[in-house]
Amino acid sequence: MAKSPLNQNDTFGGTPDSTAEQQAREKATNQLYKEGKITESNDRADKLITKRMKKNAKKFAKSIK
Repeated sequence: MAKSPLNQNDTFGGTPDSTAEQQAREKATNQLYKEGKITESNDRADKLITKRMKKNAKKFAKSIK
């Protein structure tokens, strides 16, 4: 049985579609949009996203312990 060319688990060559940092940034951005703290025209969004990424990382580290 041949592998599908669209198989996401195939690690042959190239780079991954998203890194852990990109995934963390996307998660933080989505959380802030849902809470209404940022909008697309918000100038402070980058600072808030970075702050939320750090907060999420601390929560994750505590959950492992």
